[in-house]
Amino acid sequence: MRSTCKQNRTSRCALFRLASWGRFRRWSHGGTTLLGIIFVSVLVSTWCATLAAPASAAHCGDDGRTATDSSRPSQDYDPNNHLWNGLSEFMDIVSSAPLHARFVRSISSSDLKKTDVLFLLYPTRTLPVELLSAFVRRGGRLILADDFGRSDRFLHHLGISKIAIVDVPTEFRYLGRSQILYARRRSTKVLATRSDHVVTNHPKGLDGPGDVLYDIAGRPLVLSRTIGKGRVLILGDPSLFINNMLAFPSNRSFVQGITQWAAQGRRPVRVLVAAGQFDIRAESRQIGGARGLLFRLRQLIQSASHAINALNLSADSLGVAAVLLAGLIFCLMAIRLPLRRIRYDGHWIRLGTASYHDGFASQFTTHANPNVTTYVEPACLIRN
Repeated sequence: MRSTCKQNRTSRCALFRLASWGRFRRWSHGGTTLLGIIFVSVLVSTWCATLAAPASAAHCGDDGRTATDSSRPSQDYDPNNHLWNGLSEFMDIVSSAPLHARFVRSISSSDLKKTDVLFLLYPTRTLPVELLSAFVRRGGRLILADDFGRSDRFLHHLGISKIAIVDVPTEFRYLGRSQILYARRRSTKVLATRSDHVVTNHPKGLDGPGDVLYDIAGRPLVLSRTIGKGRVLILGDPSLFINNMLAFPSNRSFVQGITQWAAQGRRPVRVLVAAGQFDIRAESRQIGGARGLLFRLRQLIQSASHAINALNLSADSLGVAAVLLAGLIFCLMAIRLPLRRIRYDGHWIRLGTASYHDGFASQFTTHANPNVTTYVEPACLIRN
């Protein structure tokens, strides 16, 4: 009887260990899934919070007052804006024959041709270095005008950096103002223009290799470079292209000279103009494998971000949307958790033919107590 009990205890221990391992696997799998759900929810909330930050900044000025429709954030470098800070005058100039100009918010690498001209004004997003470099090397022409935007990475690739212009002599100041400065012409090799000077507004100087076309007291403002089969024109002041600055005849002649330089030797010429918040992206079909999948996911996130930004929601509305979206994702993913489900089907009390080994009856007879007339112990043994 002792050996039988010992065997039963050994079997029960083995079954307990097996059941414990199964519970551990279910718990660990469910815990990992739960951590993944929490991570995705936090990620979505953080993403919406980053969208809410610019929305809050766009709705409030530096003094905390609500910005109006004619304020700087919503109208700068807008081709449909005919006020002082719009690009309507510039679009009229650049659209003259033989140029075919188009203002865009998104540019695909598959849409860029080596005969195109690309105007990038005050980019507020990091420029793709490899894509733009390849475009210029193939023969494209790039005009980049930036002062306080996010062109530093691309300029660093060209060996150029933006520098502050301070302590300017009086003769370079327009009406004695310290930030409205004259830039004088230094070279006539590249631009065919009658403008000997331009009037700038809060410009940045440029430090790096290239032909200096205009400078402010020895600090370059306009640089020209040849890269491969293409050309690059770098300007330290994008406001040269806005309506108010084009009211100066010298500035208008300067911009007309840039358009003539862009069209030189090309008929017809397609000009793509992008300003402020725009995207220049590689064609996802050109990238395969895991990298292509990640790239397409990034494009999807960017498209969603643009769609949300286009709604002009307030920071509070974006915060509520973030909580609701994170909660929805949490609930949908929680449904897929491997929860333990116990089925009470009464299988252990069903009658059936028991399959015992041949020595069961002899072992039971050997260990049975002949002085006991109860059948509780045999019944429990059979049931177990």
